[in-house]
Amino acid sequence: MATPPPSGDDVLSSLVCSLGASMSVSSRQENDPDQPHPRWGHYKANMSSHQRQEKRRRDLLKRQCERRDDFLAVARKIAECEVGQMEEDELDEGEEEMETDPALRSKEWRPLKMRQSHKNQVMLSEWWVDCPPADYPTEWLAVLVPMGQRCLVVAGHGRTRQFSRRGAFIREFPSALPGGYRGRIRSGQGDSVTLLDCVFAREGVFHVLDVMVWDSFSYYDCDTEFRFFYLLRQKIAEDVPDITFRSATNPFVFKPLKPFESQELCSRLISADLSEIAKLDGVLFYHRRVQYLPGRKLNPLVLWLKPYMLREMVPGVEDLPQSVKALAPAHYVDAVDFVAEYKEKDKRKKKAAKQKSKKKSDTFSDMEVERNKFEESFSSKEAPREDN
Repeated sequence: MATPPPSGDDVLSSLVCSLGASMSVSSRQENDPDQPHPRWGHYKANMSSHQRQEKRRRDLLKRQCERRDDFLAVARKIAECEVGQMEEDELDEGEEEMETDPALRSKEWRPLKMRQSHKNQVMLSEWWVDCPPADYPTEWLAVLVPMGQRCLVVAGHGRTRQFSRRGAFIREFPSALPGGYRGRIRSGQGDSVTLLDCVFAREGVFHVLDVMVWDSFSYYDCDTEFRFFYLLRQKIAEDVPDITFRSATNPFVFKPLKPFESQELCSRLISADLSEIAKLDGVLFYHRRVQYLPGRKLNPLVLWLKPYMLREMVPGVEDLPQSVKALAPAHYVDAVDFVAEYKEKDKRKKKAAKQKSKKKSDTFSDMEVERNKFEESFSSKEAPREDN
């Protein structure tokens, strides 16, 4: 008896089975589509955030040794307001309006030139929101920073001027700083330049945070330890002890802040007076070997924390005095959340300032167009007179 021919379904099933038996997909780990690519490990983003931060610090320490800029020449130009103008696209967003003396308002170019020459001249810190630096116990210094306005103080050619962090002119006054008083020019001792990084407190005191140029000697290329312990503690006190007192030639007091070893942070906070704690804004941490690097970029070798964040981030800080804990805002959760919220508010503020600046620019442009139209219409209506 002849067997019936196979049906179409049977032929298709047998074909699928034979293909399945002859073909197989390797299950090796490197061919699994759900696994990372084998070269993924070579990509830089594979490093953790802590490793990337440590690499930034090492690269910056190496790169700063290769600089050969003539900082003293730059400082003299800053004192003379002769630094070249910046391009428009280099301006930061959210710049505040500049304040100038009436004597300077008559020259429209002078305030702009002063603003641009004194902008981005202080060293900026980063929020400390990652793991502690590997060399924190031995290579870092701390400074307690009081509340106030960060500013640049420029003394030279017989006058002392204060500028905001963004370069806005604030005031001019005499001082006992080298080059900051006209009386020294008459005696032949005023041809000096001094640049200080300060925090100006409400009570009229300049808290000296750092020294960039002192009596025409540049200290930009000196490490933090030298600038702090030689200049702030010894040199200033020896050269101009009068800056710590008010007088007719020194209306504002200059007080150098006192840096200390990072391991002493707890004992400093415990021994501080309540009045000093109440005025405390935060703590700056400096790497010993970092040089003074002004500019727009944040420096990973200079870290900043609010005093109530110290227990979370700083190793060795087990507890804080109650006076320090009381400084925390009511909505405070932790350092990471606080910094994220702060950055978001700052971003919105800059965006609003940029929109306001654009709106003002558009209004000015519309006014210019209307004025041009008026002048054209007025000139067209005025018929030329014919000579008789």
